[in-house]
Amino acid sequence: PLQQLGTYGRVCKRWRGVATDPSWKPEVLVYAWGEADVTGIAVACPKPTLLEFSLARSIVQIVCADAATFALTDAGQVWYWGRSWLHRLEPSCEEPTLLPELQDVVSVAVSPAGYFHGRMQREGYLCAALTRKGGLYTWGFNPLGQLLHPEREVLRPKLAPPLWRRDESDTCDRVLHVAVGLDYMALCVQRHVDEAGAPRDDAPQLAAPAPPRATTTAVFTSGAFCGIGVPGNRYLFEWEELAGVPLRQLVAGSFHCCALTTRGELYTFGDEAGQDRSNGNLLGHGHPAGQDRAVPFRRLGGPWEYAKAPRRVQLEGFGPVAEVACSTYSTVAITVDGRVFTWGDADGDALGHDVYPCHRPAWLRSLRWHRVAHGSAAYTNAAVATDCGRVFVWGGNYWEGGIAEGRDSEGPTEVKWGGVPSCYRCSSVALAHRHGFLVFRKEP
Repeated sequence: PLQQLGTYGRVCKRWRGVATDPSWKPEVLVYAWGEADVTGIAVACPKPTLLEFSLARSIVQIVCADAATFALTDAGQVWYWGRSWLHRLEPSCEEPTLLPELQDVVSVAVSPAGYFHGRMQREGYLCAALTRKGGLYTWGFNPLGQLLHPEREVLRPKLAPPLWRRDESDTCDRVLHVAVGLDYMALCVQRHVDEAGAPRDDAPQLAAPAPPRATTTAVFTSGAFCGIGVPGNRYLFEWEELAGVPLRQLVAGSFHCCALTTRGELYTFGDEAGQDRSNGNLLGHGHPAGQDRAVPFRRLGGPWEYAKAPRRVQLEGFGPVAEVACSTYSTVAITVDGRVFTWGDADGDALGHDVYPCHRPAWLRSLRWHRVAHGSAAYTNAAVATDCGRVFVWGGNYWEGGIAEGRDSEGPTEVKWGGVPSCYRCSSVALAHRHGFLVFRKEP
């Protein structure tokens, strides 16, 4: 019925009213486009096409790996389709498949889709999920123990041990955000503040209930950003620069990480060039030669790996950031006023502008007449959407191409499609090498 709304509206005034009435329409709609084995529809979609699965299951989040998709429903279930997290477990599945080990989940993260030398030799990718109570489940390829499990391959979703706890008896510590890169995992954890002057055990206790304990946050990483890791070494490194900083997003590129605060301040850390040496600074802090010496990041029992400590991305006119997305060698930031900034490696017109090399965020002036709400990046491709559903893509002009290839343009171009009913607003965009998704939520 949703595909024929235009036809209904032309029948008569009564049917026109039915077509525009939002009350009978589902809360969430998801549209997919791309190749048949990864769209979840089992057919190739050259332009955004309604994902029928989203009519039966209300989807609140979609994340993409290179050739796989994970969908989180409002019931807390996780479904996936495409290539398995361990490539030896092929064949892949074209239809959505439930992961029964995961219940009451609130967010999912997977290794970002992106190009790098040696990609075809990888044995799998990383996956993580957070439950409503702050539990962390991880699974997938685990060569460095970054998933906090001892085995090299975690076959199915498995509850991770709480190595971030300072005290095993304090069970109130919970994970708020998780992100996974190529060989590392990042966590933002809520923990209780140690209060000075706490009563001794032998002090008289009042009958009144104790007030809620104050909380703070801490950010940890495990594994390696871009170095030689130690197989099976489960170790968490705490970044003191982000201690107590409330975060809205924690987003992973393959070799760098972004932490977006609730005030719209963006911090980046990790490796500034990546495995193949990006022609632009992945962290967005300017030319690497002018930066401070790298901060040592050491894992227990292993060699030193040098990574840049968290530092705020600052640029005149940048403004508060509403959303950030990463690929292997590029980052997209959308400000609260709807502007789009990108930086990193410019191969294949991946950044959507002509700034080269791009060591700091650069504004996509070609989109200045549009108020962009959400975006995503993968390989040398990127896509953004306005809240009313207009979609623009760029890149794909080099290396292995991608979903944006074949356009006669070096900058953003609009994807022509039928759009969605006027009562919906775009709530997220997810992009991989050759497939992508748009999620729309009905307005109250």
